[in-house]
Amino acid sequence: MRRLLHAVGLAGFALVLSGSALAAGGEEAHGPNWGMLFFHCLNISILFLVIYRFGRRPIQNFLAERSRGIREQIGAGRERLEQAEAEMAQLRQRLDSFEGEAERIVALQIEQGEQESARAAQRAEQTAQRIREDAQNVASQELNLARQELRAEASELATELAAEILRGELSEGDDARLIDDFVGRVGERQ
Repeated sequence: MRRLLHAVGLAGFALVLSGSALAAGGEEAHGPNWGMLFFHCLNISILFLVIYRFGRRPIQNFLAERSRGIREQIGAGRERLEQAEAEMAQLRQRLDSFEGEAERIVALQIEQGEQESARAAQRAEQTAQRIREDAQNVASQELNLARQELRAEASELATELAAEILRGELSEGDDARLIDDFVGRVGERQ
């Protein structure tokens, strides 16, 4: 790089000297100044020669390095693109499997809900049957109790009625005879 700057400086110095030498000649220019054109072309040629001589390697190295870097970036980009496409394919596959899994879970939940509904209906039917049986048992017990109470009351009423009838129809002699007969039967059983 230092050589390049040195060469550019020399070329610039040569250009300045050639321009001053021509201006000192005192010629008036009415047409094309072929001498000046020649010096300009010579200066540009020298400049390109200096740039070529001293700047060719650094420029080539820079361009080669830049080209290599771009190729590496393109290769890395392709690799990342391929990885991204592979990951995207995996994600699509997982998404498809998730959708299938979601459908399976929904179907399973529906089936379990139906089974639970059937079990709940069966439990409700069993509970209703137990309540009916309990109600029948309670009604039967209440009916038996009512029958016993009615029988007891009926027998009490019948006894009272019979006692009233007997009191009105029995005399004292019949009363004594019935008592003796009762005592005799009780004595026989003992």
